[in-house]
Amino acid sequence: MIETRELLGLRPKSTWRFFAAQPFVYWAMCAYLFIEYVRPQELIAPLHNVPVGQIVLGAALLAFLGSGRWFRMHGLGSWLLLAFTAVIVVSSFAAYATGVAIGQWRLWFSWVVIYFLIISVVNTEQRMVFYLLLWMLFHYYMSQGGARQLALRGFTFSQWGVVGAPGWFYDPGEFGIAMCMLVAVSWHYYLAARPYLTKWRKVLVLGMPVTAVLCIVGSSSRGAVLGLGALGVWSLVRAKHRVRTALATAVLATIIWLLVPQGFRDRFQTAGDDYTSQQRKVYWKNGLAMARDHPLLGVGFGNWTVYYTAFYKNFSVKSKSLEGRVQVPHNIFIECVAELGYSGLFVFALLICATLWVNYQTRKVGRAGPGPPNDFLIQMGYGLDGAMISYLVCGFFVTVLYYPFFWINLAFTVALNAIARRSLVARRAPGALRNGGPVPRP
Repeated sequence: MIETRELLGLRPKSTWRFFAAQPFVYWAMCAYLFIEYVRPQELIAPLHNVPVGQIVLGAALLAFLGSGRWFRMHGLGSWLLLAFTAVIVVSSFAAYATGVAIGQWRLWFSWVVIYFLIISVVNTEQRMVFYLLLWMLFHYYMSQGGARQLALRGFTFSQWGVVGAPGWFYDPGEFGIAMCMLVAVSWHYYLAARPYLTKWRKVLVLGMPVTAVLCIVGSSSRGAVLGLGALGVWSLVRAKHRVRTALATAVLATIIWLLVPQGFRDRFQTAGDDYTSQQRKVYWKNGLAMARDHPLLGVGFGNWTVYYTAFYKNFSVKSKSLEGRVQVPHNIFIECVAELGYSGLFVFALLICATLWVNYQTRKVGRAGPGPPNDFLIQMGYGLDGAMISYLVCGFFVTVLYYPFFWINLAFTVALNAIARRSLVARRAPGALRNGGPVPRP
């Protein structure tokens, strides 16, 4: 039996032995992560038109169902996800363009399937460690590439910043969100794994948040920098040693600010008044008008562009006409309330609160006895909270509601909590303690 600390310590032989012993459905879910975050189908010409992600996801689903198992509901997060799905379905039938809404179902229901596969398949502490490690390594692949892009341009400002893998991360703002989430998760992974890492493996893991911060600077995304700042504030608020944490945060913030090119700093000075800001204000204003006109279910799932084109396409910003150039709302909350009404926004707000609550419960279980606190559960509870907080702050300026950020993070949150509860039951079972110490977790 491979123990959690061996995986946390990045021991190659133990890690490979663990992975080799897993069932096909777990391999397929790991392959899905690789395809979603590295996007080999975009990099290899013969695979350009092959739906590799759908094929792998379908294989994982068939393997799971073929094992005789069925999806189980784990906690509040799963029920709220189904409630959000119900709002999407009802909103689609009440949409301005029902055909457009139904045409977007494949995207949404893929997240539902992925969510339930993760919480059903990633169901032990070791599987969670390995899966999170893969998630971080695939982000690390992008962060190293982004840092290299920044270095090759001499750490200077560019209007179009560094980007990640094709697909979800091939826009500087969206790439910046991924890097903020990597900072949160990888730092807390390091805190959990630190006792088991060799010196050079510590350097490897610490390279993740360091290169992620460089990518945030290089992204030229003001939202990403604000998301990183929100992580710092969140860390300060929950810190036990606030003076020391405040000093460390201030030093780190100063270093980051000095690394920011002058052109990027100038963008902050014009924030709210420049063309981009004014453009987004118009979209937000009109998005709220959509919600007022359709308060219960919005204009329909996936209907922003078609509805906006029909009723709001003629407007200008700073004497520049935007007729015929309808863009997305650049705000996840405006996108939600405009397309799904206040019903969708309410359920989405409950999902945010549920994430914070479930992670709090995971940390509470991780500290419960018998035995010493489980640092992995505790630190990952903090890491997933930080990832979501940075996503919400960044998401105030980009349209990423149906991107993998929130929904994969939610799946990790619910799966981690289910693992924590099963671990607590096992530790408290008769005979779980031997010689005054806990039995190694399965």
